Amino acid sequence: MPSRIRSTLLLVAVAVAGCAPMAWAAKPKLYRVSLSGDVRNEQTFEREGDPPPLGCIGSSTVTHHFVASAGLSARPGASPIVSYGRLRFRALLTSPTVSSTTSSAGSWAPDPYLPPDDPSACTFKPESRALRCSFASEATRPSGAELALYPKSGTYELYYNRAAGMIACDDEEVDASLLNPATTKLRVSAVKKLARGKSTSASGSVATPPRVPGATGGETLHYTLRIERVR
Repeated sequence: MPSRIRSTLLLVAVAVAGCAPMAWAAKPKLYRVSLSGDVRNEQTFEREGDPPPLGCIGSSTVTHHFVASAGLSARPGASPIVSYGRLRFRALLTSPTVSSTTSSAGSWAPDPYLPPDDPSACTFKPESRALRCSFASEATRPSGAELALYPKSGTYELYYNRAAGMIACDDEEVDASLLNPATTKLRVSAVKKLARGKSTSASGSVATPPRVPGATGGETLHYTLRIERVR
């Protein structure tokens, strides 16, 4: 056999041998994450109101009230484990609602030592108004909101996987958010040892206090998580 032909065959054999491991490389594991339940965030924050007009005495308060809620429904799909061991998936928000209001209350009276020329200037007039709040379009689209499960201290933490947040609201006095990071009962080890076609699940409730100092209420999440390995 001519040397040129032998060299060509040798190069082809080496190329095939080098490609073989890639052709037979194992495909990444795929998991189907199903989430159901509901979440509600209700907060109240009270602050001191504006001082009374010149010549008047008294005080007032302004109360901010925020509430948002949604049902959680599974959205079919499968995905691999991504960076930092996260499981990303989508869930539908059912009947999402959000509102934020402010109301004022107080009592003013003329200063007995330096009263105003017009005593009616010391009449406190309570006010109430609604502030603009809305869900992000990325959270309410038919394909579902992007959520994630992050491994932390042996269990998974559930959260909305967008930096911008699920809700935009004009009220800056309260934490206008929904589906804040919540530690679930789903164990990381139970997911890692799943064989193909097998599943594991966990359910529970998580209460998260407000992140704004002085606010009352907080978020309550009721969840059922089911993880199935599909590949």
